[in-house]
Amino acid sequence: MRESTRNQLSLKKGDLDILKVGETLNYRFNRSQGQVARDDIYWNTIHNTLVMSPLMHAYNSKGEYYTFNDQVADGYNWDTANNANKNPIAYMDYMMNQNLSKSHFLQTSAYLDLQPIKDLTFRSQFGYMLSASSYRSYIPSFGKLTATLEQVQDRVTQSMGQSQYWTLDNTINYVMTFGEHNLDALLGQGMTRQMLSESMSGSNQGSIFYDFDHAWLSNVPGLNTVQSLTGTPYPVRWLLICIWTIEL
Repeated sequence: MRESTRNQLSLKKGDLDILKVGETLNYRFNRSQGQVARDDIYWNTIHNTLVMSPLMHAYNSKGEYYTFNDQVADGYNWDTANNANKNPIAYMDYMMNQNLSKSHFLQTSAYLDLQPIKDLTFRSQFGYMLSASSYRSYIPSFGKLTATLEQVQDRVTQSMGQSQYWTLDNTINYVMTFGEHNLDALLGQGMTRQMLSESMSGSNQGSIFYDFDHAWLSNVPGLNTVQSLTGTPYPVRWLLICIWTIEL
């Protein structure tokens, strides 16, 4: 989902734009569930399917996923190195399918143009950006897909983060033409501040509901692994630019 607005108000006197004020607002929301493929070749369902043996069954005689126990029973030993003999359909369902990610992005700006006299313009612009995201996933317990790949207990993972910053730019510009000569003078000042950015993630095994709909860390007793990163606000940065151009 994407929303965008832009508004502007002008005050004129003859050919002189005495005052202009305006604002822009952009908002974007993304929601994705399940993952068929990623750019990473080793975390990619299409890659797993292409490199699998065409002799491997997707399901066994009971209609269940074809697992390592079925391979042993059938004497299947095609490309068993590095877990390459895993059933890609089962792997996708168990490891890559049950997840949900959401992201919000807000960008807005407001500006003011003031022209008190001809050829002299003062401009001030303020911008703000906010981004926030959340993610959670569920991996159910499953038997061996290969000799070493199995999930004894189900696992729940959650993460979230947010960041924001603002900018302020002020410029004054004077443009004058006399005869065959042009004078263009610009004086500006800008500030940018990266405000508090933070992220947190956690995971644990052994949920009490055993499904994705209830895959929240609050539904998993105890806490096994927690990783948290909290950013420190950056100081205000000043930028002064002076440009003086004379064309003769």
